[in-house]
Amino acid sequence: MIAKREIEVIANNIANASSPGYKSDQMMFAEHVLSVGKSTKLSFVRDVAMARNYGEGQIYRTNNNFDVAIKGNGWFQVDTGGTFKYTRNGHFQLDFEGNLVNTAGHTVQSVDGGPVVFSPEDTNIQIKADGSIVVDGENRTKIKIVTFDNLGSLRKVSGNLLESDDEPKEATEFSLIQGMLEKSNVQPIMEVTRMIDTLRNYQGTQKLLDQEHERQRKAIEKLTRET
Repeated sequence: MIAKREIEVIANNIANASSPGYKSDQMMFAEHVLSVGKSTKLSFVRDVAMARNYGEGQIYRTNNNFDVAIKGNGWFQVDTGGTFKYTRNGHFQLDFEGNLVNTAGHTVQSVDGGPVVFSPEDTNIQIKADGSIVVDGENRTKIKIVTFDNLGSLRKVSGNLLESDDEPKEATEFSLIQGMLEKSNVQPIMEVTRMIDTLRNYQGTQKLLDQEHERQRKAIEKLTRET
């Protein structure tokens, strides 16, 4: 049922309200009118697409040196084991090999075509607005930030990651902020309100179905007795 799918979408938004960089979804509906006979028409509602809100979330300070927020248009590119995925979640850390990784252990990609790597001797690490990484006053590499001509090509996968069949291009209209993260753009109060309205609609529809089922049951019983 459409109402059930909408409840699942809203529930997923609420569950990710605290996920950095998460973008909320909303179902889109259209009316479908079916002609029955010469003068009777039936109107149905069908879901036609999923709309995603790519608006920026609020930026907040964490003071974690490896947390990075994107201000503007762009996505981090991470290697998930042979395939690239994209995310706005800049909550990074170092693995045992010194690679900059996300919370799932996927390596953050650099413009050089490989991971961003640090050594145990690296102390004063700075991430500049353009993605450049300066270690102890020396330019080391640059975090790769990409964008897409068609954001509609992006599909959500697990772990707040997205994928696309389109080839990404280098982003230019962005600024990175070290020690900060972008909040989810989910508005919890609005989502809870939508959930309540959708549940009421779902319950109302279920009640109508139950009433129709009961009407049919009684009609069958009456016809059985009469025959």
